[in-house]
Amino acid sequence: RDARAYFDEVLDQVLDGLTGTNSKNRLQIEGADADVFNTLLRYSLRRKLSPANAEKVILAMNGDGEKSAPNIGTFNELLRGGTLLRRDDMCSKVLEILRSRPENTAHPIIYDKPPVELPRKDSAAKTETKIEAVTSGVHEEKSGEVKSKTDVGFLSRRASTLPGEEGASDILQAIFEQGFDPSSLTLSTDNPSLGANIRTLVNYLKYTTASGHPQVVADLVLILIPELKSADGIDLHRQSTDPESMDRPFRRDIAVQRALGLGPQFFVATLNGLVKGGRLDLAEQVWRLAKAAERASLSSTETDSSPTKPWALPIAAYTIMLQCYTQAMERARRKASTAANEDGQTRHSAPQQAECKGTARSASNFDDSREMGMYVFRVRAKAERVCAAANRRLRASGHSISFEVPLPDERFFNAALQLVGTSRNEKR
Repeated sequence: RDARAYFDEVLDQVLDGLTGTNSKNRLQIEGADADVFNTLLRYSLRRKLSPANAEKVILAMNGDGEKSAPNIGTFNELLRGGTLLRRDDMCSKVLEILRSRPENTAHPIIYDKPPVELPRKDSAAKTETKIEAVTSGVHEEKSGEVKSKTDVGFLSRRASTLPGEEGASDILQAIFEQGFDPSSLTLSTDNPSLGANIRTLVNYLKYTTASGHPQVVADLVLILIPELKSADGIDLHRQSTDPESMDRPFRRDIAVQRALGLGPQFFVATLNGLVKGGRLDLAEQVWRLAKAAERASLSSTETDSSPTKPWALPIAAYTIMLQCYTQAMERARRKASTAANEDGQTRHSAPQQAECKGTARSASNFDDSREMGMYVFRVRAKAERVCAAANRRLRASGHSISFEVPLPDERFFNAALQLVGTSRNEKR
């Protein structure tokens, strides 16, 4: 018997104890705090794919006293699990409760769909306080894969690993048929604070993308980093001497500081939403800003004797940007083909000169998009070396903190092959 089967058996026994049918198993979690129940909730939703089991966990949390009462981690697990299971009823109830809490009145999760807007603060100081509150707890979520709610591939792969005689299709059908009573999330007056954190924001961005509203991601990133709204973008590479642009270095520094607080998982979720929503221009701006913030974060390991949790972009960010530039190449090719057909010219007249609305500024034609995609492929290898060196410096100086090195995986190489394949098809 392998380890996975053993842990499945143990955790299933604990879940059975929540119903009170097995007093021995019930004693195993007697006096457990909310974090223990949150782990069971994650197991129920992501491993067992069972909203019914998740409801049992929530009911047990509400009945075991203040120590086990649902906290913000509980709602983060429900929001992410409901997204992966394509259960809008679960996600909607979670957001309804969080948005009703007074501590979340200025958090970005209250932003639903245009034209709803975040409440404006009276002073710049209050605005900065709001940003700081949003970016607190940035390192709570570990690196993970970006999965779309509209893609049942995740559910099918996970269902195929579950023990039992049921087939994957039967398990998938049960996921959507299982009941989840939203009233189980009703909170008592003695519940702890449910102030949304950065993980809540990341899960909300993933939910809006998966539910077919990626425009919300674009709106939110412009609210959180207003410097991106400028028509000429943010110059992240040099300081301009143009008298009319003397504020660019100032805007750049502010944007980088905001990005440092938002952290890597925010940028993975944001880039995913922007690319899926076709906002390739904004995606490239966000990508450049994220890389600038990453450099600032890693530089603290060289100069600061006590660096505060440096971070690096995970491999998922590079994969998304490869997909971004592949999409830009395909757009440029289609527009060139359409223009050539309208003018009665040959199909391959000049694809490299065809600008495409919605593509990145520096990748507005076919050749530029291809070159930028290959640049992302190369810069990943450099980032791997830089991150590995930073981790070695941290260990040598006695620090226990470390971060994930962007090692390539199958998704990254598949995206790279698609980029190269699109380029080869154009040359034929």
